Amino acid sequence: MKKIIIKWVIFLLTFVVALLVAGRVMNHDNQNMTMELSAASLPVITLEKGDIAYNELHGYVQAMDTAYQRGTIAELGDNRELVFWIDTYGVELAGIRMEVRSRDGSRLIENTEITEYEPGSVIRVETALKDLIEKDTEYSLILVLTDNAGREIWYYTRAIWSDNTWGYEKLAYVRDFHEKTFDREAAKDLIKYLESNSQGDNTSFHKVDIHSSFHQITWGDLEVRRLTDPAVNLVELASQTASMELHYLVSTGNGESRSCYLVEELYRIRYTPERVYLLEFERTMEQIPAVKGDIYGNDKIMLGIVGEDMALVESEDGNIVVFEAAGRLCSYNVTTNKLALLFSFYEDQSQNSRVQWDAREMYQKYDLKILDVDEGNNVRFAVYGYMNRGRHEGEVGIQIYTYNSDQNTIEELVYIPYDKSYEILKQELEQLLFLNREGKLYLYLDHSIYEVDTVERTSERIALVETDEAMVISGNHKIVVWYQDQALHIMNLGTEQITRIDVGADEEGRPLGFMGEDIIYGVAKREDVVSDGMGRQLFPMYQVCIRDASGKLLEAYEKENIYTLSCQVGENQITLERVLRREDGSYVNTTQDHIMNSTPQEVRKNQLVVVDV
Repeated sequence: MKKIIIKWVIFLLTFVVALLVAGRVMNHDNQNMTMELSAASLPVITLEKGDIAYNELHGYVQAMDTAYQRGTIAELGDNRELVFWIDTYGVELAGIRMEVRSRDGSRLIENTEITEYEPGSVIRVETALKDLIEKDTEYSLILVLTDNAGREIWYYTRAIWSDNTWGYEKLAYVRDFHEKTFDREAAKDLIKYLESNSQGDNTSFHKVDIHSSFHQITWGDLEVRRLTDPAVNLVELASQTASMELHYLVSTGNGESRSCYLVEELYRIRYTPERVYLLEFERTMEQIPAVKGDIYGNDKIMLGIVGEDMALVESEDGNIVVFEAAGRLCSYNVTTNKLALLFSFYEDQSQNSRVQWDAREMYQKYDLKILDVDEGNNVRFAVYGYMNRGRHEGEVGIQIYTYNSDQNTIEELVYIPYDKSYEILKQELEQLLFLNREGKLYLYLDHSIYEVDTVERTSERIALVETDEAMVISGNHKIVVWYQDQALHIMNLGTEQITRIDVGADEEGRPLGFMGEDIIYGVAKREDVVSDGMGRQLFPMYQVCIRDASGKLLEAYEKENIYTLSCQVGENQITLERVLRREDGSYVNTTQDHIMNSTPQEVRKNQLVVVDV
């Protein structure tokens, strides 16, 4: 049986390359299997502060829950001025209006039609908020465009009117820092802001930070060229501090060897009139995987600069490998030696230097999750977050797709809309998003576990999870455990079987974690569970149990007068944080204890390995 190994090779300790080793490569007939998505159609709004463009706002085709739209913040001028640009991308506008609301969106403060602007393909708007707002208070600011067909498009940011937030100065500092990283001589001015030390990882350009070397922060020996101006987002603004994100594209090489990369920079700074302090800096760089042209060499597929956490799922026989990098989903078939692009919101322009990258397609407020890969190269996957294009353009939601290898088609199984932000959706789905072979989708939203039948298009809530401590989920998202109604409920999402484990009438249970697919939970006497004046709960567990996914008891750990407060799970052991109960009923810390795991770790055929060259 053929084996595949994906390696990240670091050339001269600086260049990371992902290698897919598949024996002798004989067929370079790659296929683009991406479904046809209708082109992006929504305008983009960008704010202006002096000579700096910032806060690239992307539109929603429906009103969102304003309380959760915390992505960016605008600093108003001295007289509450607001300046912004609308790149219409050919959309003819019939109207522009502005809403100002309380931070949680519950109170409408202003609703103003904006009429002072010149129509065109790019429109500059100068306006001002009414004198209904207070200084140093955050508000929700919503800009609503209406096109000639009567469609409303919503854009969200926050706004603050203040005399001491120094927004322009902070934006100017970050712009200057960013520009100087591309000029090593000018970048010498940045050394005083850096904290280069042993904490910095200088082995890869995938991630550099404030602790990296000057050589690494200034791109080392990579001859990078910017393909796009950075989109600057001001995400937090206070009297002294500010946080910003920059997103842009760079390239290396020329002609057929030209490669393109998504780059994100994160800054947190503290400003005083005397100087600026760089508190945090991080830059990540991820190569866009190319599926056109010859990317094979020495029986390997070169994927370039990527992270070690790149998502990769294989079929049971190891002959189909599906991976995600830079927002693109690809499939490699060992048997046919074919690499295919399954999904991407954007077109790869690596080999066409004259084509502009579309900012709407490149908006990275979405994620891809591989749900299932079978031996027939059929793939089921999720796209969730902001939809850049297609029939759900301008919405936030969850799309479940299936790729049929025999018919070479991609079909949407179900779409679930969502009215909060991508960031909230991401946090919840990272806890649970699982699709079984029968087409039952399980996900965690709004403190609830839901089951969605993608065949019958029905849904039901399986459980309400009242607290974060009441639920744990296995690493593969296949087993879910929650505590409810005096019992632990163990659900195998693959078989849809639920096992109930009752605790005593005077006891409380708490799921703690997993060792593989074995469940770890603790049991405490109800009379021992107390809260302090700050609302923090003490949950001393007199017993820690381990059960398999079917509910069979494997081990019950219990020591006289010893109570477990928490546990950490390593690769082959459970570490218990314990306290000793004294005669007066108080607790004092005592030594840790360990429960060893003798079950061997499952090893997949395709491994991720880091090799220094």
